[in-house]
Amino acid sequence: MERLAYAITDHLLRRDVIQKEDYDIYVYGYAVFLEQMCQVIGFILLGIVTKNLLQTALFLGTFYLIRSAFGGYHAETSPVCMLVSYGGWGAVMILSRYMEAYAEVPLVLWIVLAADLCVFAILGPVAHANKPLTAVQKKRNKRNGFLVLGIGSLLVFLWRSCVIVGTVYIGTVTFVAVLAMIGKRKVGTRYEED
Repeated sequence: MERLAYAITDHLLRRDVIQKEDYDIYVYGYAVFLEQMCQVIGFILLGIVTKNLLQTALFLGTFYLIRSAFGGYHAETSPVCMLVSYGGWGAVMILSRYMEAYAEVPLVLWIVLAADLCVFAILGPVAHANKPLTAVQKKRNKRNGFLVLGIGSLLVFLWRSCVIVGTVYIGTVTFVAVLAMIGKRKVGTRYEED
């Protein structure tokens, strides 16, 4: 991906679309974008192959919305990141298959969701060690994260008879909570002074 990011950025530089001093920023941005796109395409392909496309879409939406607010573990390399992400997806898909037999979302999942909310309240947001958050960003991210969690949890509660959707939502929230705990333990969290 990095080679493609360099090629795109070189092309933009030759066409005078970007300035030379912004070159490294564009390379980094394109590399991250291309990695994320490959990961999403991989998830969609897995969803199609396993006939879990709806569950995969719900996983991705929940994962990216909550993760963007609360942060968590950041792998050292892209392959490790993909492995962890696909592993979490796989665990959530297996859990949703296991829970299909229930008429409503089981009480144990609601208890797990309550525990997840406590994890986010105590630890969140978990900032990346190389990109500390200001106090304002920390407050905004926590507020946005709990807004997303609140809306999602309310919708799942109102449609609790849709067990697969509830299971995928709660499983994904739990996966992000685990990533937050690992991220906090691994690097801690730094906040800048405003």
